[in-house]
Amino acid sequence: MTDRSNEQWLSDLAGPPEVEASALDDLRRWLKQRLFFYLRTRSDLDGLEDQEIEAMADDFVQEALLQIRANLNQFAGRSKFTTGASKIAVNAALAELRRARWRDFSLDALTGDAEFTPAFLIQGNGPGSPDTTAVQSEALQAVAAAINEELTPRQRAALIALT
Repeated sequence: MTDRSNEQWLSDLAGPPEVEASALDDLRRWLKQRLFFYLRTRSDLDGLEDQEIEAMADDFVQEALLQIRANLNQFAGRSKFTTGASKIAVNAALAELRRARWRDFSLDALTGDAEFTPAFLIQGNGPGSPDTTAVQSEALQAVAAAINEELTPRQRAALIALT
């Protein structure tokens, strides 16, 4: 029964276990169908079979249902409940797809493990007085030390890759 009103969805999802289970099952099926069609249209998933897309949709819907249940009391009723639930499911899918895209990305291949002193720190502002040069040198050493000692290896590698 996916033609529930907003009030019915909220009541059923917060209701006795058997009512809640029925509402969750209805919402799961409804979200899975919509999420499947959303994922099928994404160009970065073109190479996947329908079964793979369906499995992804299952996973994303599970995450969305957890978020929906945890935030039922925040539903303001400005739109249909299922519209808000769909948005949560799509956002959960997008977040996981972003994480998956970067999960196996290695910055080490781009940067190595070397100490880092950016070129802009070495170049300075050209010739100056000995006092100015000494102050610049100390400042540059402090910045390089902070980069090498305070940043995590991944942060340092990202900074190296950007310069």
